[in-house]
Amino acid sequence: MSWRNACDNDPVNKYPDVFDENLGTLPGKVHLQVDATCKPVVLPARKIPVAVREKFRNELKRLEDLKVIPPVDKRTEWVSQIVVAMKKSGSLRICIDPKPLNAALKREHYQIPVIDDLLPDLTDVDKVDLASAFWHLKLDEESSVILTTFATPYGRFKWLRLPFGLNVSSEIFQKRLNQELEGLPGVKCIADDVLIYGTSEADHDRNLV
Repeated sequence: MSWRNACDNDPVNKYPDVFDENLGTLPGKVHLQVDATCKPVVLPARKIPVAVREKFRNELKRLEDLKVIPPVDKRTEWVSQIVVAMKKSGSLRICIDPKPLNAALKREHYQIPVIDDLLPDLTDVDKVDLASAFWHLKLDEESSVILTTFATPYGRFKWLRLPFGLNVSSEIFQKRLNQELEGLPGVKCIADDVLIYGTSEADHDRNLV
């Protein structure tokens, strides 16, 4: 049953500042750590296929406007390449492709649950999907400049938000989101999905709103 029909108050209308199109921000900043014995790597920009160049430049501009990436005009120890993923909508997602950096990053080794771990608790349940989930976390200045600079045919940029593509991003985001949701009844998260559940429909509705 849809929560829009099940609840007297539609949460989307009740909390418009939560369900909007703006990029949210979780408290604190992320500090990425690397193994000091690993040598920094600087990689050249990959060519962008002619068929998607306009979309690519538009997406770069959109990310700049969102303050997710700014240009970089100084030397950095690490420079990664990027990979372009096509969405079902036809739009692009620009991801960092940091193979050498991933080999140097220190993992958090934070346990990410799977749905089977949560099934015993899930009776009446709804799911909230966090758009661009990792971008809800800001990087500190050192991590942003030194580690996440990436090259494009149109210049170098750095990530101000936790980027997709890092092997630590899922663990870091899961840990931070769990910390923010800790103590809320009937709420659990798996990656970018927040699950709201209850032992009954009424219990579910109370936890939802």
